[in-house]
Amino acid sequence: MAVYIVSPKEGRVVGSIDVPDIATMNGMAALPRHPHILLSADSIAGRILSIDTRTIPPIGINGLRTREDYIYFMISSQGTFVRVRIDEHGNRIGDFEVLARSPDASQIYDDFTFDEDGNAYVAVHSSSIVKITPDGVQTTLVGGTSDLILQEPTSVALAKDGKSIYVSTGGNVRTTARQGGQTTEIRLDW
Repeated sequence: MAVYIVSPKEGRVVGSIDVPDIATMNGMAALPRHPHILLSADSIAGRILSIDTRTIPPIGINGLRTREDYIYFMISSQGTFVRVRIDEHGNRIGDFEVLARSPDASQIYDDFTFDEDGNAYVAVHSSSIVKITPDGVQTTLVGGTSDLILQEPTSVALAKDGKSIYVSTGGNVRTTARQGGQTTEIRLDW
């Protein structure tokens, strides 16, 4: 695995950082006080990696974000949304807290984003976006088990103005009429 450095101005890859002995890197978040340290999830091995982009040693989940003094992440295989307090260097200094659980084993949490109020918007396989409030209350924002509007949502990003989220999908893989992935805007202020 590797972290690729892309220059938006040049529109190309300008470098890479090798991350050895990793099965997969799923999601990435920079530490707020040390943005040169990236945290990423090895979903297959079930561990969170710390990658120092200055010295590049990997230290050792699906979707992760830092917010204030916590790292938040999904454990898809357990259907849980978890957080743990960390210090400024990304070291765990608290107990793991389960904030929410998937109501159904067939609804698999994937990547997510936060709004300014601390609500999480979660891509849920195979066809929905769930909002989880800071106190763990879950509501389906878009989609559902028989809804095909979103086809395998995988990631969510908050718009800069905070009024929309953008959802990327893996495409329809449940039928023989396969369709490619999507990027969909969902307004939050309606």
